[in-house]
Amino acid sequence: MKRISLFLISAMIFTGLVMFQTKANADDDVTDVTDATDDVTAVDYTTNTVIDATDAATVGTNIPEGDVGVGNRAFHGDTRTFITSNVKIELAETDNIETDRTFYKINDGEEQEYTEPFSIEEEGMHTVTYYSVDKMGNRESSIIFTIIVDNSPPDVILNIVAPFVINEGMIFASEFFNYQYTLRATDNSSGLRSLLYSIGDEDPIKKHYLQPFYVNSSVPVKINVFAEDKVGNFTKQYATNIYDEDGTLIATSADDIVITVDSTPPEVTISVDQEFFMKDDLRVASKDYKFTIGATDEQAGVRSIYYRLNDNQKFVLYTGEEISFSENGMHRIEAVAVDRVGNTSAGTTLEFYVDTMAPTTKTKWGSN
Repeated sequence: MKRISLFLISAMIFTGLVMFQTKANADDDVTDVTDATDDVTAVDYTTNTVIDATDAATVGTNIPEGDVGVGNRAFHGDTRTFITSNVKIELAETDNIETDRTFYKINDGEEQEYTEPFSIEEEGMHTVTYYSVDKMGNRESSIIFTIIVDNSPPDVILNIVAPFVINEGMIFASEFFNYQYTLRATDNSSGLRSLLYSIGDEDPIKKHYLQPFYVNSSVPVKINVFAEDKVGNFTKQYATNIYDEDGTLIATSADDIVITVDSTPPEVTISVDQEFFMKDDLRVASKDYKFTIGATDEQAGVRSIYYRLNDNQKFVLYTGEEISFSENGMHRIEAVAVDRVGNTSAGTTLEFYVDTMAPTTKTKWGSN
């Protein structure tokens, strides 16, 4: 009676005893993430939750050098086993007397004698067929197993959303912008193991990505990403999409856009359709005078104008209507404007007297 063992694929048990063992070319220096994070996936949440770095889960910084790397471990799924081309497959034979030789072949290739652990370079699904023969010529029934070679790291996309304003071909931002960062990571083979990020080069701590996060900045900040699949393939590279708040794609790289920080508020003017009559320093108008409000902004442009009259406490949106006054006495117009990145102007006030009272004429008798 003879048994044969295939190290690495412990999830698959054949008629002859099958055992598995992992052998790799290099030590595994991938970040040590607990099993609880194995199934972390990137979800595009729509909530406005801000990740606080003091409370976020953190991991060590033992991350491999380079931007992309091929892993060196096996992952046994429910029905499939995944390895990389760095993983060695070792066949170990046993026999009640003594085994003579072991033979194997990969896919439909030529059968060859097993002399040392071997690897499979080509990505994709493969079948390995093997058997052993003992000193008496007894031949083991062929054993066939399927394995998937995965050398491809996860694909990562970074989406950046902010209330950018495009005016005459220029992109404007406020110095008080909140940028929303959303990471999407997918792995179509062994699956995503973990997705980590840090903000800027000064941040040495990698945080698990769980949901979109926000950064207050006048321009997009650099995000460092480390994505790893379940066989240890990793990437620090990602594609970038930059959108305005309406969902319009602006650029696919932060290097491709030039952002002008607009910190200058609009200028507001209150106009009247005819000249005031001046009595000393007092502006005087009639009930026929028509008032309009305008605003200019040389950068991002004007978003809206608000105004209030006399003793009203609440500003209301100005929609371009003419304003007139029919009551005799002092009147006041106050106006403010907001540009498209949120800068608010100082208030502009115009005070004047509306004269609606007709003169009175008296007869005066003079003396000779």
